[in-house]
Amino acid sequence: MPIITKDHFKHLFNQALEHIYDGEGESVYGVIGAGGEMKYDLYIMFFYEAGRIIFNASAPDFQLSGKSVAEILFFVNKWNTEYLNQCCYYDEKINGIIMTGALFTDVPVSDEFILENFINFHISTAVRFFAEAEKKFV
Repeated sequence: MPIITKDHFKHLFNQALEHIYDGEGESVYGVIGAGGEMKYDLYIMFFYEAGRIIFNASAPDFQLSGKSVAEILFFVNKWNTEYLNQCCYYDEKINGIIMTGALFTDVPVSDEFILENFINFHISTAVRFFAEAEKKFV
């Protein structure tokens, strides 16, 4: 198994989301449109670095203005204690929440593992997290 390259990762990501785009620098992203339980578009971003790929999910239009910071932190911290594969946090600068995680690529990992246990897992977890957050705060 070769060590994953950025182009190969983009190919795997494209299997999970139909439309993906090159972002700034070494990033690639896709957007899951609002619908169903989600009221806001969800941006799924991956940042490729030597030795790891960082995952970020955010919903820029989902603003938490006027909400209790203590309530937001309680919600985010509760989520973080229930799930160990990603970290969620409140970013006061953007007045929103972000989910993040990482996959280390300095060792060989199968395509199936990357697709199912990193890409698809983080996408589905992000959809669930943001849907729950919207129920709580909208």
